[in-house]
Order: sequence, then C-alpha cells, then structure tokens
Amino acid sequence: MQLKAFTDLSLRKPYAKRIRSRCLGEKCFLTLLYLAYCKLNTSLINLMEHSTVSNHKQGALRIGVAAQRLRFSKITIRRWIYSGRLQSVKYKGENRVPLSEITRIMEEVNQAQIVIYARVSSPDCRAELDGQLVMLRDWVARERPGKTFIEVTEISDWSDFDRVKLNKLFYRLRDHKVSEIIVLNRGVLIEHDQPAITKAFVALFEMYIESFGAFLRFIQDEAGS
Repeated sequence: MQLKAFTDLSLRKPYAKRIRSRCLGEKCFLTLLYLAYCKLNTSLINLMEHSTVSNHKQGALRIGVAAQRLRFSKITIRRWIYSGRLQSVKYKGENRVPLSEITRIMEEVNQAQIVIYARVSSPDCRAELDGQLVMLRDWVARERPGKTFIEVTEISDWSDFDRVKLNKLFYRLRDHKVSEIIVLNRGVLIEHDQPAITKAFVALFEMYIESFGAFLRFIQDEAGS
C-alpha cells in the first residue's frame, strides 16, 4: 500500500505540474493577445485622429492668406485669434485659420449693416449736412445695391468724443452689427490744420473699426484717387 501510494503520488505531481504550466501558458497567451489588441486599437485610434487633424489642418489657411480672403489686415486676424473670436489650429508652430471660420466671418460681415455717417460742426451748417446725406445715399445705392443701411448724423465739434450717437455706433461695432462705415471725406471725422495729425488720427480710427470686422470708407477720397 505504501508503495502504491508513493507511485500514485509520483504520478500525480508531474500531471499537476503539466496542468498548472498549461494554465499559466494559456494565461500568458491571453495576456499577450489582450496587450496586442490594446496596442492595435490604440494605433488605429491615433491613426484616425491624426488623419482627422491632418485633413483639418490641410483645409486651414495661413494668417496672410486668411487676411486676403477676408480683406482685413494680418494684425486684425491675429487679434481675433487671441481674443477668441476666430478659431485657429496649430500647424508646424504657427496658427492657421480653418476654412469653416473664414466662411463664418464672411457670413457675419454680409449680415451686418452699412452705416452712413455725416457730421457738421454747427447748426448753421445743416444744409451741408443734408448734402452729405444725399451723396452718401447715392453712393450706397450705386455701389451697394440691395444693402440696408442706417444713418448717423451729428452736429458737434470733431474733438468732442462724448457724443451719444457716436457711442451708440461704437456699441454696434462691438456687437459686430456693422460691416461698413461710409463717410464723405476725412474732414468729417477730423478738422485739423496739420496733415500729419489728420493722417495719424484717421489711421487709428480705421484700425479701431477694422478690429471689429468693419471697414471705414471715404467716398470722395476714393473718387479723387
């Protein structure tokens, strides 16, 4: 009996080892198979994301090209990106503007209104004010047919910036409700003896208006040039 028990025990141990090693082998195989699946799945996800991002970046424009499409300066485009109004993507260390954003901004500009602005310095010049309005209306009807516009008229000195109507116009600019401000000439905005001061003031005013996605146009200056 003791010999038989010894024999049975000696037979059981190798069999148990074989079962145990087989189970361990299966576990290792399943573990390796699972890790390979995870790696393959991660690679596929990264490939899909890279393909999506690459396609998105391939449809994005450089800032200079985006500025040409939108007819704004590169400074304005960069300012819109930093302020969050214009979304951008990073590509090779530089900001690029997706075509969808170009389309969105162009639609906003098309939906915004045109403003014709006329000003005289005293109530005695009301006839001059009416003359400015007539020329501005004719220009809009000829150059912007079918576009709606609003009129902003003021009787005040050019250096008085605490004006109700001018401030309302600025609020409309901030809300991106204005696409163009049409003025007869630079003298309507500023009456100064020094041409350099007039030029600098008008340039700053143009930059301020353009930063909100609008244009400032002087119809007599354009006709003269």
